[in-house]
Amino acid sequence: MLSGMSVSPPESSKISQGASPFRKVGENLYRLKTSGTYYALLKRGGKQIRKSLKTKDKELAVRKLGELREKVSRLNTDKGLRNIDFEELASRWLTVKSSRIKASSLSRIERCIKGLTPFFKGRAFKNVDRRRCEDWLTKRGQKISASSYNQERGVMVALFKYGISLGIVLDNVASDALPTRPIRNKRAVIPTREQFDLLAKTMRQADARGVHGANLVELLAYSGMRLNEGVNLLWQDVDFGRGCFTVTGGATGTKNHEIRTVPLFPAMRELLERIKGDSTPASEMQNHSDQRCQDLDAQLRPQGQRAHQ
Repeated sequence: MLSGMSVSPPESSKISQGASPFRKVGENLYRLKTSGTYYALLKRGGKQIRKSLKTKDKELAVRKLGELREKVSRLNTDKGLRNIDFEELASRWLTVKSSRIKASSLSRIERCIKGLTPFFKGRAFKNVDRRRCEDWLTKRGQKISASSYNQERGVMVALFKYGISLGIVLDNVASDALPTRPIRNKRAVIPTREQFDLLAKTMRQADARGVHGANLVELLAYSGMRLNEGVNLLWQDVDFGRGCFTVTGGATGTKNHEIRTVPLFPAMRELLERIKGDSTPASEMQNHSDQRCQDLDAQLRPQGQRAHQ
């Protein structure tokens, strides 16, 4: 027998009464007379747990009962933790999560929790059932974009996973009750090389900021970097001798927190030499290792932003 878990139902239980619609067929295993469906009856920390095993096959019911016993044995018997409400659990999970994610991801998750909270506020997390999840689905989930919906759903699923790990709930109700929504992305229109060159040329003819903007657009196109990675590129990250450059993402790091080395393709080499000045040999450019790519700084500074953001 699993520690802390009783296999005998309380005498007051309707299942143990003679007039009960259930028939006991094994230890903790009952069969509903009218439908033939098997049910489990367990007890953990003074709480009775009755759950349908959703099968009429006895062998399968016995296997499912074993799996359920294992889950029930992991339930936390600490009343304080078991009665934690939605907001407190979300705050606790977010605190743990925040040490491993970037600020932008943290901000997105906080927005998701803000959207979820009105539907679960003040409710013990163990009592967040399928009906409550579906209530969020119909009243909010169907009214927001597919992207926002999937993000909030993802947070809800993650909260249930955390609740399971703490022994607060048995199953991930959100994962079962809330289906993902397909995101219909607009078709990307990729310019030809001639169109791209015309775009950069037009930007340069606009004003001084247009020149900087065109350089940034070309840098991102030739390097494959994300915006944050591009504006954090340092001259010391560019190795003209070996023909490569290193993407660090600056203080906030790259999206996956991984530093990568990328070949310095001819178009990007030409761009960087043009930014620095055609009269400056490539070998001298490495002497400016403490300077950020000045042109990228200039692109963002007129907008009141810092280059490393």
